[in-house]
Amino acid sequence: MKLNSDVAPLDPAGLERRIGVKFTDKQLLMDALTHRSYLNDTTSAYAVCNERLEFLGDAVLDVVIKHHLFRTMPTHTEGRMTQLYGALVNNRALATIGEQLEVEHYMRFARGSGFELRKEKSVHYMRACAIEAIIGALRIDRGMGVAELFIHRFILPRLEEIKHSNVQDPKSLLQELVQSDLQITPRYEQLESHGPAHDRVYTVGLFLGLLQVSTGTGQSIQIAEMGAAAVALKERYGMEARN
Repeated sequence: MKLNSDVAPLDPAGLERRIGVKFTDKQLLMDALTHRSYLNDTTSAYAVCNERLEFLGDAVLDVVIKHHLFRTMPTHTEGRMTQLYGALVNNRALATIGEQLEVEHYMRFARGSGFELRKEKSVHYMRACAIEAIIGALRIDRGMGVAELFIHRFILPRLEEIKHSNVQDPKSLLQELVQSDLQITPRYEQLESHGPAHDRVYTVGLFLGLLQVSTGTGQSIQIAEMGAAAVALKERYGMEARN
């Protein structure tokens, strides 16, 4: 998939209608929809990208989803709840919601330079980050209750499907196996990163004790960790898990 940033973004009011919420502070919504590359193409000293809001939104997602799982699944183990949590909030799941909302059409990118998001993974990652940033913006603008309603409307409905699909992400599955076999927890360490800020690639090493057993790469540390876990699962246990 390719997104051409030379096409002007749509009016964010359209996105407000899609999510069913009107922002009091419209600038917060604009910030949530601002890709990092836009900062290279504006002279405004007040322009910010959505990374700080993404950071906050990730924390809001964490507490809302985990509280819901804890409250509604009293017989599930910590390991099973971790699996369900990972399946609900991984980049692929959040990107699907971003695609449904067509969030990229409301976003601001660098313009006039032919900047494009050419890689499908780049587009998925951008959508996932935007969803987290929107959640963060909702938390600030309308409060925790409205942010939680967004999560219940767009993210938690997939829970029933996931519960019956036996989904287990690579990190969770590997952790269960390693803790059972070796009584230790896998450790992930960022080894390097390269590329421009809007298209950075991370390399992460997976360690069992002091031994590095695999590496993974991706456009976020989370994706790289999942990749490293998937490699370790296949090489050490002959197993595969979906991310």
